[in-house]
Amino acid sequence: MKTLIFLVFILISSQFLSADNWEIQLILENNGTIDNSNWFGVDEDASNGYDLEDIPELPFMDCSLYFPHNDWGVYSDNYTKDIRNDTIEHKAWDIEIMWDNPAPVFHLSWQDVDFGDSLSVPAYYQILLHHNGNEINMRDTLQYSFTSNLNMMIELIPDIAPPSAVEELNISTFDDSVQINWQPVTTDVNGDPINDVYYDIYADFLPDFTISPANFVQTTNDTFAVFPTTSYPKRFFKIVAVVD
Repeated sequence: MKTLIFLVFILISSQFLSADNWEIQLILENNGTIDNSNWFGVDEDASNGYDLEDIPELPFMDCSLYFPHNDWGVYSDNYTKDIRNDTIEHKAWDIEIMWDNPAPVFHLSWQDVDFGDSLSVPAYYQILLHHNGNEINMRDTLQYSFTSNLNMMIELIPDIAPPSAVEELNISTFDDSVQINWQPVTTDVNGDPINDVYYDIYADFLPDFTISPANFVQTTNDTFAVFPTTSYPKRFFKIVAVVD
């Protein structure tokens, strides 16, 4: 084994220890008038109260969908963007709508919540839209039409316990490659067995990077990965354990 003049840094994480970072856009349409400046989601750097991830609603014009917060003290307001902490827990976003002379039917749509592996809303969450006694699974459809009651709620419900974290990471360097090995994740945080775990690997030049499609490297069912030193010099890695 040979010592090489490059560095490899590993940041271990588990998708079930956090929900990682994601945002879903909501688009409301009524008789050709559209409000598409609405986002909810989670971020590892956000809090469940007010922070700089949250954006107040613009002044009321013809139409407005917003997330009301009268529970944020001096920051109490209506928000066009409401981002929460990524801790695995039950979350709920209240929604209100104000509209000037609306047509009878409203159409609410959203982007696909399953748009890509660990970058989507994690599979262990139910994501439900509640309105007027109806419960809509937002994974099953991308739109909802309604005629009355301009208040609703989006609910995020964890289905299962998070898995335990990736442990016992080892790094081996060779002439033209680096190999990463780790112990398989076989139990959740309660010690109960889990199956069908796979791992998403991300790499970036910065240590505190946010995973995204741009820094995704590969998915593997193995507990090791090999990278050429020519492609991955001085890289930081994140290993994300995923369970469908």
